[in-house]
Amino acid sequence: MNFLIIALGIFLALPVFAAEMPFPDLPPTAQVETALRQHIDVLTAESGISVEQANQRKWNSGSYEFNVRAGSSQRKVTSTGQQLREWDVAIERPFA
Repeated sequence: MNFLIIALGIFLALPVFAAEMPFPDLPPTAQVETALRQHIDVLTAESGISVEQANQRKWNSGSYEFNVRAGSSQRKVTSTGQQLREWDVAIERPFA
């Protein structure tokens, strides 16, 4: 019975020992983690997550947000030769 307990303890401890064993043919773990964090696929995935989190916040906020709109234009009155610069600003909120 004691042999079985000892064998089970060794079997369960093998993953812990394997994680601590150095592998001379592999780069250090810190370098691997840095390289993975800087990989273009990982950066792309992280930015995609950020975009979707922003979209989720937008959907959670509802359709009652305020919108600010601004514009400018220039026109020329041919009869008087005037050049007019016009601008407009609008604050909008949808009704339910």
